[in-house]
Amino acid sequence: MWETHYGSPKSRKSRSKRGMRRAHDSLSKSTISTDETTGERHLRHHVTADGFYRGKKVWKLRRNRVGLTDSIQIAVDSMGGDYGPAITVPAACDAVNSYRNLKISLYGNVHAIENALIDEGFALTDRISIVECSSEVKNTDKPSEVIKHKSDSSLCKSIKDLADGNVDGCVSAGSTAALLMQGIRLIDTVPGIKRPAICATAPTYHGKVSLLDLGANVECNAQMLHQFAVIATMKCRVLNGIDEPIVKLLNIGEEKIRVLQN
Repeated sequence: MWETHYGSPKSRKSRSKRGMRRAHDSLSKSTISTDETTGERHLRHHVTADGFYRGKKVWKLRRNRVGLTDSIQIAVDSMGGDYGPAITVPAACDAVNSYRNLKISLYGNVHAIENALIDEGFALTDRISIVECSSEVKNTDKPSEVIKHKSDSSLCKSIKDLADGNVDGCVSAGSTAALLMQGIRLIDTVPGIKRPAICATAPTYHGKVSLLDLGANVECNAQMLHQFAVIATMKCRVLNGIDEPIVKLLNIGEEKIRVLQN
């Protein structure tokens, strides 16, 4: 004898009820924990800069690598990006909490940065400071005009301090074109490299992979691709400790519709 089973009809929910199901996707402030062994403040469920997790030493520092033990001074273009200090300042605070050897200088409008620090419950210390700038670079600004008329902007001033050796690195989410032009003008590239590239690290099943170029150059020839491979190899050796990184070419395909739109 055959039996037929029908599933229970799915109950209909109101639009407000459906919206409540997505509440878990909302953003919230990061939770800060204090390691019971070292007393270091760090993001919850994160390994500290000294290699401790929940009071236990879980990995050893490689002291011959850059940026793991020595004090590092980073310049942050606080006015860059779509939201400026509302995003860059909290990110800087999280970074300072996560890495004991990190010092950050926030470049931009002092009043706006101070208000963002107050919202985060942070005070100015020897590890987080403000560098006043009289202007900011907008995405609509032409790179040539930025260099001529906005030399005291948060983007230009932070890069200049890097070029002068006052800081060890510079971070900006501002205009890509202005960032690259100012960087090439003041810092230049390593010998044999004509154009810089934007590089990001992505996680994989077997570790991490570095991807470039991610937007600095619209059209790339074979020579530029070779130079990007050289840049990535140098980055992996110096920052990631990979002596012989594997280089692969990522192609988007040969379809006729994949062309530049004028």
